[in-house]
Order: sequence, then structure tokens, then C-alpha cells
Amino acid sequence: MNNYLDIVDSRWSFGSYYRRRFLGDTLYTCFFYKDIELILDREHAAVRDRFAEEMSRAHETGGEALERYYRQLGRFFDQMESYDQWTLEQIYGSVHSIRKQFLGAGAIEKTQIRRCLEAGTMGEGAGIDQSGAWQRLMEGCSGAVFCLADPNYFEYMVNDMRRAAELGKDLYVLTGQTAGDAVLTREALALLPGMAPGGREPVFLEDKARYSLPDLSAVRYNEALQRDIDRGKAFLTVYGDDGLFHCRNLNLPSIVRTVPSCYFARAIAGQFVGQGLCTIYVPPHFDILPLVPLIEKTRASYCQLARLEKDFGAEIYEMGVGALYGRYPQYFINIYGEGGEERLPVCMKGGEGAAAGTNFYGGYCRRREELISGYLNGVPGLRYISAYMDGKTLEEIPAPWGCEGPQDGILVQGAVMANARGSRVILAEGGARSPRALVAEGEDEGLLLISNFLFFLTPKLVSWYNELRQERPMEQIGLDGGHLDYMLRYENGRRVETFPLYRKACVAMKRDGSFLFFQYALGGGSISLGGQRFSWTAQDVNPPEKAGDVCIFTPYRSAHRTEEKTDGYCEFAGEGRFNLVVIQDKVVCARMGDVMVPSIGVVVSLARETGEALIRTLGLEAAGDGYYRWDGPEVVIRLEPPQGIAAEDWDSVCWAFGGGMSLISGGESLFEHEAGLARLEDEGWLGPLSRQTQESEIHRLSKHPRTAVGVTDQGELFVLVFSGRTALSAGADYAQMGKIARTLVPNVRHMMNVDGGGSAVFGMAVGKVFVELSYPATSYSSPAGMVRRINTLLCMKQ
Repeated sequence: MNNYLDIVDSRWSFGSYYRRRFLGDTLYTCFFYKDIELILDREHAAVRDRFAEEMSRAHETGGEALERYYRQLGRFFDQMESYDQWTLEQIYGSVHSIRKQFLGAGAIEKTQIRRCLEAGTMGEGAGIDQSGAWQRLMEGCSGAVFCLADPNYFEYMVNDMRRAAELGKDLYVLTGQTAGDAVLTREALALLPGMAPGGREPVFLEDKARYSLPDLSAVRYNEALQRDIDRGKAFLTVYGDDGLFHCRNLNLPSIVRTVPSCYFARAIAGQFVGQGLCTIYVPPHFDILPLVPLIEKTRASYCQLARLEKDFGAEIYEMGVGALYGRYPQYFINIYGEGGEERLPVCMKGGEGAAAGTNFYGGYCRRREELISGYLNGVPGLRYISAYMDGKTLEEIPAPWGCEGPQDGILVQGAVMANARGSRVILAEGGARSPRALVAEGEDEGLLLISNFLFFLTPKLVSWYNELRQERPMEQIGLDGGHLDYMLRYENGRRVETFPLYRKACVAMKRDGSFLFFQYALGGGSISLGGQRFSWTAQDVNPPEKAGDVCIFTPYRSAHRTEEKTDGYCEFAGEGRFNLVVIQDKVVCARMGDVMVPSIGVVVSLARETGEALIRTLGLEAAGDGYYRWDGPEVVIRLEPPQGIAAEDWDSVCWAFGGGMSLISGGESLFEHEAGLARLEDEGWLGPLSRQTQESEIHRLSKHPRTAVGVTDQGELFVLVFSGRTALSAGADYAQMGKIARTLVPNVRHMMNVDGGGSAVFGMAVGKVFVELSYPATSYSSPAGMVRRINTLLCMKQ
């Protein structure tokens, strides 16, 4: 006699992605699955459990139990290197076992029941909508099986059960075996309202959970349901992200209803921009995982498959991905898009891009690149660059598109624009945003070429900043983003300027469309606070001895203390004076007495008498220990032009941004000899305060994804993106960037390195549709090949 239903086929195995798959990649240092978020950083595991936090807010667990739980969780994740052979599900299951041990299985089940009772709708129509497939399956089946993997979707399950009951279908509900597992027990489900629609009791089938998660290979046997499965008259609906991982290689069709929330679920669904409920059809014997490798470019996600199914019918699932690329290539030209391919000027017709077989993907990529190159190089005044450089000789060779093993070459993409006077910088408001979303929400501007731009303040940097100021809470900040270092721009007619923090590379565009490249060290200037104007000279910046009435302390004062350790480094300034900590164009702290010099801002320091007068004028309220509450008059900063730039040229600048690293100056590649390292120190990159603004060691001469911005002898603006951290492209170091740039742009005059890593991207936007042209690396918010959320973008436009 069979103990379990024959739901899975011979290829099925429990668990999805193995941790070892991400070895050497960004994803190896994190774990984003269901309600657990983990980032391994600086030999410390920063972990958050949203489910446990919810239990605490609802007083379903005590603070002491929660603290013990987090301590044990920290010890568990401190051994992450031991779990390389584990799947995501095994790791999560171990976490859940610790949950049950410290928070209690009964309390966990109580939280799950409360979630069911409070569950509401999460928005229809914004995600993948294959409700037509659900309706067809329902009409053609005899038995409908339901699995509530996430209690937040209880109302959806009840509504679906009611519809099935009205159609006279047999109802089956999977139940957990033990209280506190992901799937509720029969006893808990039976108590919930709506579980007997129309007075019809469902058949409860116990699922022998594995690692506290649903195990579709171990559902208790039911003869009538097995008969329906054998006849193709049954289907399964799973509610929650679990369905995206477990509904693979099944003997019956399935539907997943979820709002993809965790990293891996969103990658599989292809839903990184869209929000709202997804209804996703999974045919029998289908496995999505090989098509979504995460550390390499996605071949097809449920998003693309759903659109193909809508346009061409369910037979698309029987064709195989190679045949789909060959017959419908336009659907894959923008693999991370969510429609709009018809608005792209690049058209791939069926039969041109690929054919079935093992080598289809390389041929498709080559054809796609040829068409994009042909289109962009046909635009007057524009030269598109797409080259693959040998990792040793740095000579151009054919790109090994579709390679299966790691290559040592460097994929470089970018453009040279003769008249780029329409170019601008976009600062994402309210924190990092996807360029794809920004383009979709903006105006149709014709052709835009878009790259990531300069370094920006991230939540992680803010966390490090505040950790150093634990004993000085009034000096902590609540910022969630923004540009790092110097900025000059016009916002609704208002001139906004910030302080240059170090002596790093800057780029500015004049009103005539020409560009300036220079290093900017703070000189003289003024700051206005509530109508009070304070000025200083270049000698008042980081004064070595006695300070004058007004002086400025910048983090560049530590630039040559290169032997100091980064972690824990603190520097104080302004003893006996009134000090304002200014970050970007905001005062974040005011104190009569010394303050810590910020790595991401400056200290405007006033003599005691001058400070006392300002306190009286503004009516500042004392907050203890010399601090004052700053409710903030508007801060207006006006600085003298950078050294070597004439006042009339500076007055004609419409935007300027600093904080980059000089790579080529006056046509000379700085990193082909020792001058590069000296230049790094001179610009301030090696100082301990600068290193506190670097999530990775930017100054190391190692291969990474990188982006460079420059200008030619003829004044043409260019961008080069060096893809890396993928099998196709290894990335470049600074010396290689200089050599390659002088090969691909022989007349390069100046070039600076900007943000890189997972941010490095080059793409085009046409008709409000964004398409990646480069090959971005994985990040904490995107798989390989897909642009991540970014704070600053450079838009090249003629």
C-alpha cells in the first residue's frame, strides 16, 4: 500500500539553490529567504527575522526570549561556511528549528493563526496575472488541492476554495504534521472561518514537512485524489513564495499565488519592478531553476513565460527555451523588462536569433549585440563601444557569448558622444531606485544612454557611521541615502552646492555642453545660516594650529594617515568652539565643544563668541552636554572655483559632481606606473576616514566590475563599463582600465573611475523602456545581468 501521493516525478528533489553555487559571489555573503535577512560583513553576521519581530510586537514572545533567540541565531550564522552543501530550504529549516526552541512552537502557531485571521488582499493586477490558466484548470479538474504555505494568503485560499466548491469539485487541503511548521496543522486550520465553504468539509491531507517546510513528495495517500492525478484531473494551488521553489517537476499542474517578496522568489518570478499579487501557472514536469541561475543572466523567468503564454497559448511550455528564443526572440531582448519590447528600435525576428539545441544562447547573444550595435552606431554623433578584451594581452578578441565556464576576458561596453549637451545626472529621490523604474515613470525623451555614476551614501554606511558614535547619540544621523562628496546643481531654480570632502576627481558640464575634469580640494567660501553669513579662506580649511573666527574641518585632514586602522578610527575637532556638522547641505549636529569629524561631511567651526551670537539669533534650544537642537534654517553654501578653473568658466557650469578617482589625466594613464598610488593618497582615498565610506576596498588594484567617465581631446563625453564577477567577464583593475580606454578611445584626455561593483551598468532607454547593454554583477537586490537599484545615474543625451 502506498503511504504517499505520487505528486512528484523522477527528477524532483527537495530544495532549490545550493549555497555552494554562490561561492565567490555576492550572494555567498547573504541569505534572503522568506522572512530571514542576513548579510555577512566584516566577520559579523547581521541578521533580521521579520517573523520574530512581529511576534514581539504582538507580545507573543518576550523580549528576553527574543534576545536569547537572536544570540543563538548569531552563533548559527557565524558558522555559515559549514553550510556550503546545504540548500536554502535546509538553512531556513534550521533557523525555524531555533525559532521553535526559543520562541515556542505554540506561540509561532498562534502568530500564524493571527495572520490568517488578519489576512487581507494584497492588490490585484499589478503582478503576473495568469488567472485564466487557474480558471481553465479549475473547470477541467475533479480534485482541487490547496496548500497554505504563508498565512498571509489565507483569504485568497478561502475564496478559491469557495469557487471550487460552487463548481462541485472535490476539495483537498494540505496540513502540517507539527505545530509551528510552515503549514498549519489540521487542528489549527479546522478552527479558521471559511474552511468549509458551502458546508462542504475538505479532505485534510497531512504533509510530512521537511525542514519545517512543505514536502510534496510526502503527502499522505488518498485513493480518489491519486486517481485524479493519474487521469490529469487534479491540480495544486500553493499560496506564498514557497510555491515558486517547491512547484517543480510535479506530476500535476500547479498555480502559485504570491506577492514575491524574498530575493530568490522575485528572481524566479522576474518581478523586481512590478508589485501586487502574482498568479503563476506551472505546467507538469516543468522546472524553472535551470533558467534562473542568478549568478549568470536569466534565460527565462515566469514573467516572460506568462507574457508568451498570454500571446501564444499554453503550448509555449512544451517548446523548450531554445525554441522559444528562436521563434519569439523579441520577448527576450530585454530579459528583465516587463513588456514594451515593441517600442524598442531593435527588432529581432523569429528564426534570426536562435534555434533549439545546446548552443542557442551564444548565437542569440551575438545576434542581439550586432543589432544593438547597428542601431546605436547609426545615430549621428554617437559611437557605440562593445568589445571583449583578452585578460592577459588586453587585445580585442571575439566575445565567448553563452560560455559555460569562467573566462578571463573583459567585456567592455560604452559610448562616445560628440555633442552631449543634453546630458544630466539623476539623483534618485528617497533612496536608491531602479533605472528601469525611473525611466518608466519619466517622460519619453527619445534615446538616452544611461550608466551608474558616483558613489553614494548607503544604509550600511550610515550604520557604520552611527556605530562609531554610540557614545555620542546627538551626532548620529538618520539619513537613508544621497550623493557622497561634492555636488553643484540647480533644483527648481535654486542653486544647491555641497562641500568637497577630500581632493577627489570631479566632472562638470557647462551650459555650452563642454565638460571640465579636475580635482577639487576645498578652498575659500561662505555658508549662510538663517540669514547669517560666515566666510573663510583657503588657510582656514583644516588649520594646522590656532583656528580663526571661522574654519572648516574636512575628512581630508586624515588623508595621509594611511597606516591607521579603518574600524574604530575617530578624529575630533573644534574643542572650545561652536561646531556644526554639515552633511550634504544639511546641519545634522550643533555643539559647543568638540565633535567627531565626519567621513561623509565637514565641521563648520565658529569661535565661541561667534557661536554664542548665532545661538541667540536663531534661538537654538539646549539639549544637554553642549548640544543644541537644530530645527534648521536653510543652509546655503557658496564656494570659490576649483584651483585652475577661471571664474567665468565656473559661473557657466550647470552641474558638477565629485568624489571619483583619477585614472587618466592630460592623456596620461596614471596607473601604468607608481604615480597612480601616489595620486590615490593625494586624492584622499587611502586615509582612514575615506575608507569608512567604502563598502569595499576601492583603492585595491584588483579586478572588479567598474565604470569610467571621461572626455576626449575633442571634448566628446564617453562612458566605459567593464563588466565583471560573471563567467563571461572577469572585471578590470585600474591599470587595465587605462590601457583598454586608450585602445578603444585613442584620443582620451581625462578619465575618472566612478562607482563600480554591483552598480556598474551601461544601458539604453528608448520609449520609456530600459535595456541593459552591459552585464551587471549580482547585488543584494538583483541577479547577474540585471541593473540594481542605484542612487545616481549619468544620462548621456545629445
